[in-house]
Amino acid sequence: MKKILKLYQKNLIFRYTTTFLITILIFSMLLIAEKTIPNGSVKKNIVRSESYYQEYYKQLFGNINTIKNRHTMIDVPGDLAHLSILYLEDNKHPISGFIEMNRDSKLVEKVKYSGSLSNMTIDSDYSRYWHGHLIILKPLLTFFSMKTISALYFILLSIVFLWLLFSLLKHSKLLAIIFTISAISVNFFFVSRCDNFTHVFMISMIASIILIKMYERKSTKYVDLVFFIGGMLTAYFDMLSCGTLPVTLPLFIYVYLHMIRGKKLSLKKIIQYIILWFLGISLTYVAKWIILVIHYHGGFKEHVLEPMKVRIGTGGGRRINVFLESIHLGLNFIFPYGLYIFKFIVIGMAIISFIYLILEKKKRTYYSYFIIICLIPFIRYLILSEHSDYHNYFTYRAFLPVIMFVLLCIYNAFIKIKKVLLKK
Repeated sequence: MKKILKLYQKNLIFRYTTTFLITILIFSMLLIAEKTIPNGSVKKNIVRSESYYQEYYKQLFGNINTIKNRHTMIDVPGDLAHLSILYLEDNKHPISGFIEMNRDSKLVEKVKYSGSLSNMTIDSDYSRYWHGHLIILKPLLTFFSMKTISALYFILLSIVFLWLLFSLLKHSKLLAIIFTISAISVNFFFVSRCDNFTHVFMISMIASIILIKMYERKSTKYVDLVFFIGGMLTAYFDMLSCGTLPVTLPLFIYVYLHMIRGKKLSLKKIIQYIILWFLGISLTYVAKWIILVIHYHGGFKEHVLEPMKVRIGTGGGRRINVFLESIHLGLNFIFPYGLYIFKFIVIGMAIISFIYLILEKKKRTYYSYFIIICLIPFIRYLILSEHSDYHNYFTYRAFLPVIMFVLLCIYNAFIKIKKVLLKK
């Protein structure tokens, strides 16, 4: 056992391979177990959730400003996809059910026009995703409707948020403040209203808390696994909502803690953590697709490639135009809403502040790391251009660390200029 532990600590290939295989096995077994749970009570609570979604649509389309600004929009299609998967389970074929994730793709239209959630039929599958949400959602739906589950999500998010906030306060009041302001600006707590939004924020905050604990204990032995497993969890739970947060938020906080203490952190480590997170996501998706292909005896094109074309969109100049438009529109969702001139002024101040701050050699390296971190959501927006544009009412929240960096630059530049003026 000691030899295996030493090998796990020293041999990176062995470490990541065993971690990946064990985690994938756990992911699969949890979803297979979920498919064996009788869904009689689940069906009743899904039907009881009709009013929750119908009321949402009444509010959304009953207020012209809400339609225009879309600040209160949630990913109802994502939620209803999960509900239809659970409702349509037969509990007799758990392995095929875990792979296929059969659903009713017309459920959104049925609910929108006051249709019943009990009127579901299988018309497609959702096999390209893992749908890890279901291992949490199904047990909750056994006892509660979606309205109550939303309230529970809000409580859980608030508890973890406060836990992270107090952890940050131990090291930096400034970091705690800019995190809070940035979270409010992206309507952080509103994500609890949507099952599809909640989990990626939980993963991001829990990973951040774990890294802070590691930093406090001066233990860097398994920091790499936080990002690798974080990437795997993102692929398991997320449906392309704010999937970059589990790497950008924890890494931003980790770099900042090193900066304020003047501790060394190499560029090699930063790149390593980002690559490991990306590998975690990519390999986890590939694992699901391999299982899918084995089950369907092929079918990769129709089950994965064709649906992905909608997410990635067109190439060339069109992609750039969609990307720029999405970024511009995304500014509208960030509080304070609208006020483009004010936001462009703030962005301009941040750019000037950043240029001023990197003149200081001691912290230049850390600010360059922040830039690398902040580029990640932009790259995601560019690659998944059509998806980011169509779903911009929730994908903009991925820019939370970018807002944190903007505030950090402006504040630190102001303090630095103030000190220089006082000396004179």
